Amino acid sequence: MTVPDAAHQPESARQPGLPLRDYQHQAIEAIRIAFQERGIRRPAVVLPTGAGKTVVFSHLLRRRRQSGRGLVLAHRGELLNQARDKLRQVAPELRVGLVKAEADEHTDVDVVVGSVQTLVNLARLARIGDFSTVVIDEAHHAVAPTYQKVLRGLGCFNENGPLTVGVTATAGERGDGVGLDEVFQELVFARGILYMILRGYLVDVEAVEIQTQLDFDRVAVRGGDYTDASLGEALDESGAIEAAALAYAEHARHRRGVAFTPTIATADHLATRLRGLGIAAEHVSGETPPQERAAVLGRVASGECQVICNAAVLTEGYDQPELSCALIARPTTSRPAFTQMAGRVLRPHPGKPSKALLLCMQAPPEEGLATIADLAGDDELEVRGGESLGEAAVRAEREAQAFGGHPAGVRLDTRQLDLFARSRLRWLPAEGGFVLPVKGGVILLAPEPAGTWRVVESRNRQCVDLAAGLDLGFAQGLGEEQARAAGAIAVADAGWRAKPPSDNQVAALRRRRLPAVDSSGAASDALSLDDGIKALRQLAGAA
Repeated sequence: MTVPDAAHQPESARQPGLPLRDYQHQAIEAIRIAFQERGIRRPAVVLPTGAGKTVVFSHLLRRRRQSGRGLVLAHRGELLNQARDKLRQVAPELRVGLVKAEADEHTDVDVVVGSVQTLVNLARLARIGDFSTVVIDEAHHAVAPTYQKVLRGLGCFNENGPLTVGVTATAGERGDGVGLDEVFQELVFARGILYMILRGYLVDVEAVEIQTQLDFDRVAVRGGDYTDASLGEALDESGAIEAAALAYAEHARHRRGVAFTPTIATADHLATRLRGLGIAAEHVSGETPPQERAAVLGRVASGECQVICNAAVLTEGYDQPELSCALIARPTTSRPAFTQMAGRVLRPHPGKPSKALLLCMQAPPEEGLATIADLAGDDELEVRGGESLGEAAVRAEREAQAFGGHPAGVRLDTRQLDLFARSRLRWLPAEGGFVLPVKGGVILLAPEPAGTWRVVESRNRQCVDLAAGLDLGFAQGLGEEQARAAGAIAVADAGWRAKPPSDNQVAALRRRRLPAVDSSGAASDALSLDDGIKALRQLAGAA
């Protein structure tokens, strides 16, 4: 089946692909060096949720286009659709086809996005042909028998097989004790959540412990973690679900969020209790029919549903960046599992709180539950009460500098500390879009008729397009990259904002016939909004 897409448009009609961040460049270069100089044909890359793994492998596939076709393997429909859609955003000149169940788009394409469950059928696998590059999304699943069968069928373990790249947010061992080295030859590049937070690529995160009467001694353990069935029963019997709902109402009533539970019954129970507290909540599970699940997730996206409760279906591949609270009502000793859950709420988004919130159930220290400190990766980082993860890292570094040492793995330079201090940017909603003040102008996120977003820089009434056709998360990331390059940027909680407006600000407000305000921050917002609204209207008129 031939797939029509952007690659058939004239060159002048195509939008530029999303540019790479510094660490994304480094990841691709690490893959190239490992392959060309060391003969590593099965490298792995670890980047946290929200750091742009899809951007990395899309640019990789674009660069290797002359070597032959590419294949992206994933195990769930959401991951497949995200990979296909973002490939088209990031590398619009690539022709992308989907192979999943009835969809069989594998001819006249540069990249196939394929379902492992479909391609484990060797007849389907043989029909799609050969590939020079294979990418495994959520690569910690690659040790599963279904993946192994597909990879062997593709020749990935042969001496001259395709370059086979695994990308994942969690490199740690699975619950069954099988590690990534069973499939991949070398971890060639890795960056963690703390790295991304300190540079403003992810939002900072803080945690609140939920006090419960849960008796962990009564919960069965298998493979080093609590079993879902016994944990769900213990949560219900101890009243922990009620405590979790009350904690959400107390600490996150005005936040949109996602809740993780061990069983379908506890997901339903939690959603019911939240609704009883006046919080719009629904639940989904692996048993929810696809159409119904899509409808529920649509209500989450629109904001009609404030909290989505789930049992083991939104841990991976769920991308709703407006969510800012993760209620982890599924205590776990697994750092990778905890990291996946927390990662759902760390993506930046315009108007989102500057710190994401984790609501976690308290347990005795000997239980060894994963906590917010585990998000720092291998760093031996203490997160004190009331501290966010980023604040803990900055404090630890400053203490180390004062006393001549460093906590394990935590080494920040002055530039990194500065980037952290200014990572909470002040996006202002306007005219259906968003405005970010920068030195001498504004960055605009302008909505497009197709539901995508356009990124524009406006200075002295001159608008310059940076990119178009992006989803809002990509658009914001690109806008913030441009803002940092421009120098001075607006920080949501900067100290100067509370000071009285300057004489220049007062004069500018009068000149533009804008209402008087009582603080420098309010004056800055009013002037930037005025600039942004004029530019957005100019863009709308031009369209």
